[in-house]
Amino acid sequence: MPPIKKQTHALYSLCFQDDPAFTDAYFKHLYAPQQNVAILRKGEAVSALQLIPTAIRISNHTQGVATSYISGVCTHPSYRGKGLMHILMERTLRKLYKKGDCFATLIPANERLFNSYASSGFTRCFDYSVEIITIPSSAIQSTTSITSVSVSSDFSRWSYDPIEVSPETLTYTWIQKNRELISEYYIDERRNYQGYQYGFTNFWNLLLDDMKLYGGECCQAITPDHLLVGSAICYPQKGYVMIYALTADSPKIRKELIRQVSMHYQTPEIHIITEPEERLNILPLGMARIVNADQLLQQYVMHHPQLETAFTLSDPIIPENNQTYILSGDGRLIHATYPASLVNIEQPTQAVLG
Repeated sequence: MPPIKKQTHALYSLCFQDDPAFTDAYFKHLYAPQQNVAILRKGEAVSALQLIPTAIRISNHTQGVATSYISGVCTHPSYRGKGLMHILMERTLRKLYKKGDCFATLIPANERLFNSYASSGFTRCFDYSVEIITIPSSAIQSTTSITSVSVSSDFSRWSYDPIEVSPETLTYTWIQKNRELISEYYIDERRNYQGYQYGFTNFWNLLLDDMKLYGGECCQAITPDHLLVGSAICYPQKGYVMIYALTADSPKIRKELIRQVSMHYQTPEIHIITEPEERLNILPLGMARIVNADQLLQQYVMHHPQLETAFTLSDPIIPENNQTYILSGDGRLIHATYPASLVNIEQPTQAVLG
């Protein structure tokens, strides 16, 4: 019988039919035996998923609470419709509770699966919009010197201290291997500036392989003293360029980064994945679920001491969460023996993550 990793790899390939090169990269960077959850039938993996350790910020003053991103959820076609996904999710959530994670997150592969995951207590939390910008042809024809420079590895200022600098003083360069980790750190910190975002380290290794496979590049804006103040991860498409992650220390730098991308690809139409905006279409992306309510609320009340509320939580999968919680309004979390307003697990997840 093949080892479980080989079985899971074959199951993933059967269910998702991704580019084999991408699937190989996925299992190279994101698979680990202790992070794999599988259901076996006759010794074979027929349903499986991977848990990617990450963190979600619950305020601008924390490094994030322990979270697992659930990835690669799949069931063999011969075993679908038998309730295996729900069993797999129950096992996973119990595992994460014992591990001490505050949240579990995932991105459904299609719209139909939103309802399926909702049956396990997940609720839609992460939305996005697509901003479409057309750059005038006169701006694309402009030229700016693009050179290779080194970047400072001093990360201390990046947490919550954007730099105000004129875009004309910056150097715009395209990513090279010695700047991979710096770009990762910058993107995580800047995207987290307003809170409630998350990222996971191993993902960046997969992203770099993905960029090599499918022609992705990263444009970076760098100050004269070698500080990174902007980054755009780009994938050229037919007729336009998609920017999947655009981060900048100021709106002016953001605008110039977009122009630099348009110049680089000689393409006027730029599509940008952004935070959800009412003026644009808001599209569903991911879901989340509180796993360990006590762990989460203990940390949440520390950073939001002014909150005052009481509720009794109902969680059919993790009964340890079924308690009455009082946020006292003075930074304390109290466990009461009497009932309060009954809420399901989705409600506090939405309240904390918006």
